Amino acid sequence: MEALIKEGAQLKAQIDQLSIRLREINNTLAQKAEFKDGKKTAHLFAPGIKATIQLRENIKWDQARLLEVKKHFGHFDSVFKAEFKPQSSKELTVAMAKSAEFEKAIEWTRTITPGAPGVTYETIEQGE
Repeated sequence: MEALIKEGAQLKAQIDQLSIRLREINNTLAQKAEFKDGKKTAHLFAPGIKATIQLRENIKWDQARLLEVKKHFGHFDSVFKAEFKPQSSKELTVAMAKSAEFEKAIEWTRTITPGAPGVTYETIEQGE
């Protein structure tokens, strides 16, 4: 077990360093690439290697503002969809505990599958 923990910590540290370097390389390539005619995809080449660079945007929608827009445009629902998510896991657990009928209905609406375990590593001083 001790060997696995040590190996896991070493691998995590290596991955973190490699991820930082890869992000730097990707940003440099994106800056150097020529995106034609407003396209978001470009290609760069090295001997035996083709790099495809795609510009991406992260968009966060203001739900309150979208509700305001919805009031004024009849076709809004054909463009946007509603998304239901629990306010918090704790609130959902409490609400389900208060009502067996609600719990049964919620269980009917969801599928739970196992996820990958999260493991964090930290360096500690000997003797801790």
